[in-house]
Amino acid sequence: MQRWKRFIMITALVIFSIFLAWFFSGRQFWFSSHFTQSTVTAPSKIPEPKVAQQALSTPKEVNSLAYIHHTHKTPRQNCSKENLGVVKYEQMGGIYTWVDERGIKNYSDKKPHSSAELYRTTASTALDFFELDLQAPGLTPQFKNELSSNLRAVFRAYTSLIGLKAMRKVKLNLHILPNSSAYNRKVKSLGGNPEGSAGVYFGSKNTAYIKYSTLEHTINVAIHEAVHAINEAVIGDTPQWLNEGLAEYFEYTYANMQTSIVAPNRNWVTSNGMLLKSVIQPYKLIHTKAHWRKTDYAKMYRSSWAFVHFLASNATRKLSLKKYLLAEQKSKCDTLSSDDVWSYLSGKNNDVAQDFSHFIKGELTAHRY
Repeated sequence: MQRWKRFIMITALVIFSIFLAWFFSGRQFWFSSHFTQSTVTAPSKIPEPKVAQQALSTPKEVNSLAYIHHTHKTPRQNCSKENLGVVKYEQMGGIYTWVDERGIKNYSDKKPHSSAELYRTTASTALDFFELDLQAPGLTPQFKNELSSNLRAVFRAYTSLIGLKAMRKVKLNLHILPNSSAYNRKVKSLGGNPEGSAGVYFGSKNTAYIKYSTLEHTINVAIHEAVHAINEAVIGDTPQWLNEGLAEYFEYTYANMQTSIVAPNRNWVTSNGMLLKSVIQPYKLIHTKAHWRKTDYAKMYRSSWAFVHFLASNATRKLSLKKYLLAEQKSKCDTLSSDDVWSYLSGKNNDVAQDFSHFIKGELTAHRY
């Protein structure tokens, strides 16, 4: 009898131990995050985290070409208050550094007050480029870490294009919806059209909504929508080809040590970097708004990406792009005329059309910043 009792007790303990291990394995928890910019630099590639399966529905295949990124914009009420101000201080190892109004260099483990001026930067500096408000039910901190790391890489590359003095601190509000039903309901409730899209940026709310699919694809879409917010805060109103072109250009950005890698957009190129389909020539792209009202959105996105990638491919064209971006920034409520844009980007010898035609026939490679 004693043996039976002992056997029953041991069996019960084993079953109870297995239950506890299973319960605390992380599969039973719902993670909801609401945080500001992370200071932890994640590796450029992080294994896909375990996701609460009851919260997220992942399609068997992701056809990225089927996804459209919508933007909904409203007239600005105040053109001078669309961002969080200039980039004011640097941070290294949890220590903030800034120069005060007397010209004295300061160090602190606490964030400096609003009057702090930007101090000298280095390649290893982490600037206060953005505040991230990420609503991501069901996703682990690894998702936040990789997204934050890639966003910092985007800001470094974006700063290289426009210059540090022209940069502004940006508030990023990103909401990850767990499945198509939740995404469709939310976008429709805000007056948007979710059909065929994976992300929508609402300019009036400075908020983007992204449908979860896979870890990598969701991060790419989140970066695309974040770039719309960056464009809005840093440059102001932009032509649609530029707004979407920059978002498409930075979509596949990641960090490699202290370097930002902007890879060719895999929606539009083959595995060896060749353009998949034809694109619109730059002059026509810049001068024709009607194309965006037609149904061939894919060609518009592809053409806008190809032109921005072309402009960022050598120092001379990159300088022309910088001058144009700074000119657009001067009047944040308006966009320059198509002719003015072309004059900035066409080059001294007006050789952009010929160079672009040659460029898109070759291998399109990654850019390093």
